[in-house]
Amino acid sequence: MATLEGVFRAYLEAPYKDYWAELGRFIHHFSGAEFALVQLLGSHMRLSKEEAGAIFSGLRTSDAKDHTNRLLDAQGKSDLKAMLERHFAQIGVISGIRNNIVHWGAHHDGGPDLITADLLVSNAYLHPRPSQLKEYRISATDLRNMTDDLAIITIAFGLLSEPIKMDAEWKEFIGRPWLYKPPQQSPPPKEKLGRGKGQPPPPPA
Repeated sequence: MATLEGVFRAYLEAPYKDYWAELGRFIHHFSGAEFALVQLLGSHMRLSKEEAGAIFSGLRTSDAKDHTNRLLDAQGKSDLKAMLERHFAQIGVISGIRNNIVHWGAHHDGGPDLITADLLVSNAYLHPRPSQLKEYRISATDLRNMTDDLAIITIAFGLLSEPIKMDAEWKEFIGRPWLYKPPQQSPPPKEKLGRGKGQPPPPPA
């Protein structure tokens, strides 16, 4: 016979069970992609894995991408930079989603469907200005798709860290379409701007 505590706990956990499972996989693979990105940067600086880890430990994903692109420009490796462009773009998108989930959380925002409803990611609780409000839906499927994309990105970074010639099959593998598509945000409402000190009054109608 179910206890009241058991029913209460099941009610609290119902919207999140699948999400939590996929979130764990997602965070695990994201850290792997970050490590692969640092190794990619280090390899083109001719650093060992240990040296790259020591120098770039704690480097943000966006900064690692920028450093790598500038390095490839300086080395004249335009073809390699072009090959990495789509992978850099996707890990940038995923990194932004990851940061929002970690800092803002994802919550069930009411309604009868506790099991299959998507969760809401929002910074509304921080009371941002209307133009800075961000919110969108996230699901266990979204996390699974991002995890699969991260696996491709990690493999690509590993392959492109070494001066090897990839065959057509590998190029096709790391060039497959992304599974995760970023959410479409509604345009933020326009803010009403007040007249500041020293500004002339509006002309008469």
